[in-house]
Amino acid sequence: MDYTIFAWWALIFILYFIFFGASASYLAAQRGRKEWGWFFAGAFLGPLAIIVIGLSTDLDFEKKITAAVMKALDKDAPKND
Repeated sequence: MDYTIFAWWALIFILYFIFFGASASYLAAQRGRKEWGWFFAGAFLGPLAIIVIGLSTDLDFEKKITAAVMKALDKDAPKND
């Protein structure tokens, strides 16, 4: 039995995991998310993980907006001492 075709498919499979894992990890890092978690999500879910992380918002931006809103609400709120 010729195992070379199996070796080629195994190589393609491994490259698929690495490509989508690295892509999802890179996008996650750009959006302030956990890189390792998204690496494994990208490796196992493939293009679906890329779409999900691509459509997600920037976590750092969300934290800044939330902090600004809380600061503005705190200034306007009456002090009950």
